[in-house]
Amino acid sequence: MALISKRASIFFIFTIVLITTHAYADCRGCCNGHGGTVCINGTTKCADGTELSDTCSNKGCDVCDEQESTNNPKTTIKIASFNIQIFGKNKASEPNVIKTLAKIIARFDVVAIQEIREKTNMAVTALESALEALGENYDYVIGPRLGKSNTKEQYAFFYRASVLRAGETYTYKESGADYIHREPLITQFFSKKSTFDFVLINVHVDPDDVDQEIAFFPEIVADAQKRLGEEDIMIMGDFNADCGYFDEDKQIKLRDERKFKWLIANQLDSTVAKDSCAYDRMIVTRSMAKKFTGKAGVFPFDIVYDLDVEPKEISDHYPVYAVFSYNVADTLSQSRFVVY
Repeated sequence: MALISKRASIFFIFTIVLITTHAYADCRGCCNGHGGTVCINGTTKCADGTELSDTCSNKGCDVCDEQESTNNPKTTIKIASFNIQIFGKNKASEPNVIKTLAKIIARFDVVAIQEIREKTNMAVTALESALEALGENYDYVIGPRLGKSNTKEQYAFFYRASVLRAGETYTYKESGADYIHREPLITQFFSKKSTFDFVLINVHVDPDDVDQEIAFFPEIVADAQKRLGEEDIMIMGDFNADCGYFDEDKQIKLRDERKFKWLIANQLDSTVAKDSCAYDRMIVTRSMAKKFTGKAGVFPFDIVYDLDVEPKEISDHYPVYAVFSYNVADTLSQSRFVVY
């Protein structure tokens, strides 16, 4: 009953707009008697102005995205972050789980993954193989095993090899005080289709020290800017930045709007559980914000896909995502946020 209630909440609280990467949903039958699907002012509707049904929206029917991709397929980069809860041999060995994870990853051009928990890289190689089985060519970079407790975790970035090239990758090293439980994995990416390049900082904040770790993030960003000579930077991942762990309205350095822009809004829910918590976040420097299209949100895989397993067998987190373009004006419209 909890799952049904959560789905109903998502339907009625948020606008449901699905994005896809290469394969778009079959929209046939969605507008029978209403003139077929068209893109009206950036929103997919029936030709007579009728709104799409929930069924059609949930299928991922978005001809505006399809039209944009067909007319100019190289203008956007779709970036996501996904905490794949306890991602190790058990999940990688379950065919339905690893196939679903691959389908989720394939919707985006680069995905930051947190909570990889196994020593042999079996899980990430299984995910790469599952992507190849879908006809997708993804490469990945993976960091060292980290953590102050006996439970160690790794970060990784999976990226579409035809779209992006990975540059320098390193794990942030603190000097002096030890504030961070799992030091971020930092990678520079270069678009193969444009001059757009950027740096992604992958983090998983310890729930017992959220305030301390998040307060240190601006220094991590500054370090990456200095080391890599790059101003377009995103810090992303599982911040545990909501509910009982963090006051999301607290004024901190990372909330300085002159320097940073938060792309995942406080009211979003990035958890599969009944409680609504925006744990997962994506924050960009003002330079990178100029490339932001205004499209950002949460991808609720349990609603989009007809799962053969319980949603929590995939993860207890939803992926969060944002879309960027190298032809976007500096002025950003908050009203264009895409949320589920």
